[in-house]
Amino acid sequence: MLKDFFDGFQHNFLGFNYFLKNKNLWKFAFIPLLINISLLFLLVSLYVGYFDVVFTSISKPIIGWDIKDPSNFLWTILDSALWLVRGVIKIIFFILCLMIIFVLVYFISSIINSPFYEVLAEKVLIKHGLLSEEPFKFNLFLKSVLHSLKIEFSKIFLFVFVSLGLFVMSWVPIVGPLFSLLGILFTSWTFAMGLSTYPMVLKRASFNDVLGWSSQNKFRLIGFGLPAIIPFFGLLIMNFQVVGGTLIYIKATSNKRS
Repeated sequence: MLKDFFDGFQHNFLGFNYFLKNKNLWKFAFIPLLINISLLFLLVSLYVGYFDVVFTSISKPIIGWDIKDPSNFLWTILDSALWLVRGVIKIIFFILCLMIIFVLVYFISSIINSPFYEVLAEKVLIKHGLLSEEPFKFNLFLKSVLHSLKIEFSKIFLFVFVSLGLFVMSWVPIVGPLFSLLGILFTSWTFAMGLSTYPMVLKRASFNDVLGWSSQNKFRLIGFGLPAIIPFFGLLIMNFQVVGGTLIYIKATSNKRS
């Protein structure tokens, strides 16, 4: 278990080194990186610009917790405590919304950039002799894009459905921290599943096959996906992680064959 976990984490560095050494991959990474940065800048700018308006509109009951002209020392202390509570709630809301934006950008990026990530995975597979290079055909490309979108939306549905359940359970007293930890591990596994299964998407594997392979390699993928869940940083290293994820797939499938 731990061996697989650290092996998966190590593939982040292996993917980075592989990417740097194979300069023919660089041209396929520029556009996805540009899209990620643009999406991030756009959504964060909109969020920061409208944060006060959004927070004020949904927190009217909290804003109402205000004592007008406290008449004595105790009322002054209570008013200060309410001010502190409002501030803490605002900070938590701000951070939570930033996390939601990060996840939103991550999945939008996965959908838009999936053709580029598939090309990265394809080039790695070709270099390892696991896939033959074929001439471009528009009808095959269209089928590949549609299949890729189907897989991506299936991943998003799985993530949203399970994450909501874990988020609700994280508020349960005593066992809440356990579900919070499970949420982190599940997010790491889900992100890594998306980054390491492009070879399966290229082979038109079904989502059940993708899910099955990811479950069999869950500890390796959890270790691999940890950097991906670091807010905003994960968006900058997706190209390297697609390469590293493809190397994980090659290693896992070669071990299975042997």
